[in-house]
Amino acid sequence: MCFSQMKNFVDHIPVFLINLDRAPHRLARMDEKLRSLGIAYERFAAIDGRALPPDSVETFAPRETWTKPTRRPIANEVACFQSHLSVLQIIRDRSYERACVLEDDLDLAPDFGTFLDPTLKFPPNTDFLKLEVTQVKRLKVLPLRPIGARTLGLISRGGDIGAAAYVVTARGVRNLLPNLKPMVDFYDNQAFGAATLKPRVYHVIPFPADQEDGSEMGRPQEFVSEKKGTTPKGKRLRKPLHRKMKSSIKKRMSFHRKVAEYIRVHGVWIAAGLLFRAKMMERAELLGDLYQPRELNASCDDLPPKLKEAIPVGNSRPGERTSQRTA
Repeated sequence: MCFSQMKNFVDHIPVFLINLDRAPHRLARMDEKLRSLGIAYERFAAIDGRALPPDSVETFAPRETWTKPTRRPIANEVACFQSHLSVLQIIRDRSYERACVLEDDLDLAPDFGTFLDPTLKFPPNTDFLKLEVTQVKRLKVLPLRPIGARTLGLISRGGDIGAAAYVVTARGVRNLLPNLKPMVDFYDNQAFGAATLKPRVYHVIPFPADQEDGSEMGRPQEFVSEKKGTTPKGKRLRKPLHRKMKSSIKKRMSFHRKVAEYIRVHGVWIAAGLLFRAKMMERAELLGDLYQPRELNASCDDLPPKLKEAIPVGNSRPGERTSQRTA
């Protein structure tokens, strides 16, 4: 396990950059961004999922303790988990009060360095300060107070997704490390979510960091392009169209599902109503034949004998046979 030489520019908390040896282009891009912000960092050589033995997934994330029965982790996700775990162990061994952990696929805001200030006041008993969340739609945010030019807040749901940029305290490392073995969930869920004892996690809103195109550590290589601009243009255009078509189909199917559910619940009453309507229609047709001649100018003498007998005479009810009056 080797580390690059520390590059000191300004006074801030230690910053660890997790980067794969086979991704020097990402390191060069992050080095340029961090240098432009005056942020010193220490590179951690990420554990490569390709180099793990075949039984590493079952060894590190046993099936008996895994919390997602329909989704097993892949080697890259196990390697990503081990990389973050190793960085946390280094922070503990060096007795850092605070440290920042970054992945190598981030876009950083100009005021990102503000949140690395060692004198920045955190709420009491803070374990993590998250600077990035992967899914930023439909988040329920509880704002607390200003922090720098942004807002310190709590995200009740969805705030644990993503581990590309966060600040961890000594208390957070001390409380989290015993709960990271064995691997029972993906790293962000197990570190920030309900898989552990629910650590005290705060968020900076809006997020000063954004994950650009997915880390190569935690995703299969076929889903990650070497550079953000190398994705075929047609492929990028098909995705929104596919989503629109999928949404349209879901809306149409939801209507049919509602109709099917209504028929399933009220089917007996619907069938009874249709049967009653059919009987009433038969009765109406019979009465129509009795009271309405087949031709407008036809007389009763032209009617068939059976209909003549069925025609009521005087105050008799329809359908009752009446004796013919004799002169």
